[in-house]
Amino acid sequence: MPPPNRLIVPPSSDISTGAPTGAAQDADDTLHSTAYDLTGMKKFHRLDRREIQVRLGLLGIMALAVGVWLEQPVFLIHFAIYFVANLAVAWIMRHAPFETSRAGFMTYGLVASLPMSLIVLSTLTLWASDEPFLQVLAMMLLCSNLFNMLTVRAVAPILINWDVLWAMLGVICLVAMEAMTHGLSMRVLVFALCCAGMMLYFVNCAGVIVRFRRRLDAARLSEQERSKMEAIGRLTGGVSHDFNNLLTVILGSIELSRLTKEDAEREALLAEAEHAGRRAARLTAQLLSFSRQSVLTPRDVDIANEMRKLRSFLLRILPPSIWVEVVPPPEGLGNVRLDPGKLETVLVNLALNARDAMPDGGTLELSARDIGIQRSEQVEGLHLAPGQYVVMQMRDTGEGIAPATLPLVTEPFFTTKTVGEGSGLGLSMVKGFAEQSGGALEIKSRLGEGTIVRLYIPVVEQSAST
Repeated sequence: MPPPNRLIVPPSSDISTGAPTGAAQDADDTLHSTAYDLTGMKKFHRLDRREIQVRLGLLGIMALAVGVWLEQPVFLIHFAIYFVANLAVAWIMRHAPFETSRAGFMTYGLVASLPMSLIVLSTLTLWASDEPFLQVLAMMLLCSNLFNMLTVRAVAPILINWDVLWAMLGVICLVAMEAMTHGLSMRVLVFALCCAGMMLYFVNCAGVIVRFRRRLDAARLSEQERSKMEAIGRLTGGVSHDFNNLLTVILGSIELSRLTKEDAEREALLAEAEHAGRRAARLTAQLLSFSRQSVLTPRDVDIANEMRKLRSFLLRILPPSIWVEVVPPPEGLGNVRLDPGKLETVLVNLALNARDAMPDGGTLELSARDIGIQRSEQVEGLHLAPGQYVVMQMRDTGEGIAPATLPLVTEPFFTTKTVGEGSGLGLSMVKGFAEQSGGALEIKSRLGEGTIVRLYIPVVEQSAST
């Protein structure tokens, strides 16, 4: 298993030569087969708000300085148009029903590149002032947006294509303006040569970045497929192994019960077969929970009340060497909608894991609190929608989990315990329950410092609870 957060480029993909083969070729074919799919393109256009705020803020300061202090109010008008154009493009990209075709794809690129055309217009206006200071600002404005093209917008080649066209048109206009002012002199020819060299360099860089990103995407898809097949292999191997053991017990007990003549022994064998059958049923329930297909009976639950009831139960199943502390939740903790029976099973499972991590004793702390998520956040690879959540937290002072092991603990049949001490389905079942309830599971741990497990569950809306 590769270390977490490390991109492994498979041997079938040659980054340096750009000749993917095998699985990487299949992934690359998949990328090309969706060349006109606008879904991913529209998602890409929803850029990070911070980048947009910084870009518009700095351009606004620049326009204000040039417009007011240098008495060039036209740039305030340019910025106002640029600001409105960005809002309009964002709205169009979100709502316009472009066709999934070459024409729709090109239309999308043209609309998305309109802000770049306004940057080119501002560049030409600055250059036309014939003041060296403003001409330097013009080149800085153009080059900074070309840099933005190579970084932020390089994910979508169609955006780069349109941006390059606008930039080339702007450079041609700059050369034409110089020729009209100074004639076809050596100065103008050198200026044209330098501008052409700069644009060729940017075009070459854009091509390199696009190809490199495409190969990385192909390698990433190939790695995801490999990881998926590895997980499927572990899952099927674990299921077949566990069920084979249970079937051996069931069939063996039934066969022996037919051979025995003593009623007491026959009853004991049948009881053993029944016990193995119930273990198989529990294993099936855990697998369903992991696959988010478990049958739940959700209802509105007061988490504070559930925590109070759970403490007395934990005191009975945990050894005296473990101190159980339930932190009183804050007043007004929101209700959640979930299956209370499954919630108890989940929390008991987490408590038993904490017990195993503290063989010499320690502290187990259970708490809950409200949090508000203003915009979509990612928790352990799952995006949580904006809204109010109750976070149930269980913290232990045990041995902790190694960094290399932590990403694997929620995978089915993965366990660090010895044979017979755990099935490896506990945390995968907990994760499945959290996600099926509309939330997420988060695990933080350090060796020697203990583990923190958090369950995020959405708060029930007031209207829904009444």
